[in-house]
Amino acid sequence: MAEFVSARIRIGGTLPQTCYEELAGHIAAYDLRTEWDGPPFDSQLTHSDGPLDLHAYDVSNGTFDDLEEFCIDHGLAFWRWSGGSAGAFDPEIVVYTGSGEPEDFTAAEDEYAVFDAEAIFQLGSYEAIMAAIGRSRFDPPPFRLAGTPS
Repeated sequence: MAEFVSARIRIGGTLPQTCYEELAGHIAAYDLRTEWDGPPFDSQLTHSDGPLDLHAYDVSNGTFDDLEEFCIDHGLAFWRWSGGSAGAFDPEIVVYTGSGEPEDFTAAEDEYAVFDAEAIFQLGSYEAIMAAIGRSRFDPPPFRLAGTPS
């Protein structure tokens, strides 16, 4: 059975203009908003100089599976936080830098990564812990459509 929690995703990188309608469809399918309790994402509006920053309440299992798959398939970087559901799953952060595999981190409800003793022991050094914290705070590049002015 699905659990419904709050989630946020920040998407950045360059997308071909021809793929934008498909991206906008994924965003609309999840009823993503431009801020908590804000208006729905409007694909016709000009976007800011940063990544797309999208929010939703009542997200099934806290993931945007189709949207995240689209981003990976198109090399769009993202950072996603989702809240936890008691007895089902913990809050998490997932980072995809635009290549390689997504990396996930256990998180707090405040949108930051947390590391338990086992994770700290596995990381093994202060430097490795600090590097993991840095990766969990990944800031996607600005979102751009190919062929549009920067």
